[in-house]
Amino acid sequence: MGQKTITIAGSAISSGLVIGSAFIYRERQLEALAGADEIEEHQIEEEVQRIERATLTVSEDLRVSARRIETDTNAKLGAIFEAHEAMLQDPGLREEIRKLVQEELISAGHALSRVFRRRERKFREMTEPSHRRHADDVADLGGVCCGQWRASKPLRWQR
Repeated sequence: MGQKTITIAGSAISSGLVIGSAFIYRERQLEALAGADEIEEHQIEEEVQRIERATLTVSEDLRVSARRIETDTNAKLGAIFEAHEAMLQDPGLREEIRKLVQEELISAGHALSRVFRRRERKFREMTEPSHRRHADDVADLGGVCCGQWRASKPLRWQR
């Protein structure tokens, strides 16, 4: 299966970071990133470990990006990445994902996409416009985490 390369134009604000049009994740796109949805009981711990590795990797990337932005531009832009990292540090997030994996025997990627979609919906349903704007941040972070989770999938030989 080939992958399509997409080029997005923007203005560089720091090494490796640009300002430009954002990709908006649609509800089913997160599920597509999540891959296979059903797992066996013996795979639960492996799935939970993969989500831990993915969130740690994304958290570290966000920290590096925040420092780079703060150094190259200003602290206000770096604070966006710090807020995303704080969302990932929420112990309730990982517990909610773990619970779905264990109780429904679904992949951590699917549990992750469901949790982020649920949280995105909550923000979109809020009456305060400043709160509703955070829904896009939640959707974006969910997409990044799903992508990292998928990249952490161990290779298995088929017989």
